[in-house]
Amino acid sequence: MEYGVCESDRCFFNGEEIPEVGYKGEPVMDESFMLFFNAHYEMIEFDLPAGLRDRKWRVVIDTKEPYFINDWVFYTEDKPVPVTERSVVVLQRC
Repeated sequence: MEYGVCESDRCFFNGEEIPEVGYKGEPVMDESFMLFFNAHYEMIEFDLPAGLRDRKWRVVIDTKEPYFINDWVFYTEDKPVPVTERSVVVLQRC
């Protein structure tokens, strides 16, 4: 019997479209993030979704790196995001 396996995925957290309101009725806004998951044994390149290519994104977490990100790497509409095998990359919308 074969089972479908998801070896890679991405998830968008939109901080600009939070449906809640603040104590004074003001809109609640926060940062937006895109998470890329790669459980595959090889590197995978992801494209940014079509509706999210209008602004720059910067890498804030890359689990292939042993330390925090000090040199910002930016991605835009036509630059694929490489995700090393068995790792996670988190981008923050600029």
